[in-house]
Amino acid sequence: MDAVAYIRVSTNKEEQELSLENQREFFEKYVGNRNDTLIRIYSDKGKSATKMKNRKDLQRLLSAARRGEFQRLYVKDISRLFRNTLDFITVSRELANLGVQLHLVNMGEGKDIDMFTLNLMAMIAENESQKISERTKFGKQFSKERGIVPNFVFGYDRTDKYTLVPNPEESRWVQKIFDLYTEEEWGMAKIAKFLYESHVKTKKLKDGQPNYNWSQISVGRILTNPIYIGMVINGKE
Repeated sequence: MDAVAYIRVSTNKEEQELSLENQREFFEKYVGNRNDTLIRIYSDKGKSATKMKNRKDLQRLLSAARRGEFQRLYVKDISRLFRNTLDFITVSRELANLGVQLHLVNMGEGKDIDMFTLNLMAMIAENESQKISERTKFGKQFSKERGIVPNFVFGYDRTDKYTLVPNPEESRWVQKIFDLYTEEEWGMAKIAKFLYESHVKTKKLKDGQPNYNWSQISVGRILTNPIYIGMVINGKE
């Protein structure tokens, strides 16, 4: 039977890239051991499980199913597909109507799932997603009340979650940026060019090396950041 697999990780971080590759290797072996023919592995990364429309490879998978290109879909568990009950039920029913069997690896030895079980598991997955969201919001609110400072602020060094101390060398350049903008009336693009030509390092590294690539946007962020007048704002966005 022709089959495909779907894999997903929720972020673009390096460790998640490794997880994606591990999932790919797993399904190549797993499907082969079940005597199905694995014709493709669809994968999305950096996409939330609750936003189906943003996952491009999942959309391609569904289009292929409508063209009758495979008869079985392998997935590790329901959370790899959805944490939204309505989306899950809608798509699962469409796959069933197209004759595509959904195989969940984490169901014991792994087996094809009936619609009743699918619907129940989707509801559980959605409830868990809501709990995670609530915990995340609580953590952000707690951080806001404690006054957690940003990780990277040009002109300062972060000593802990709540403390910034001036970086003498960078602070001198912050003052220069404001002087050029307010006193000399330089534009942000001109200031960025000046910083680059002066070999001023930005706060963040590039490929593990010092980064001198200033831009109009990065200069603008400094000029509009209220932290330079002693204000730390959490929950702004």
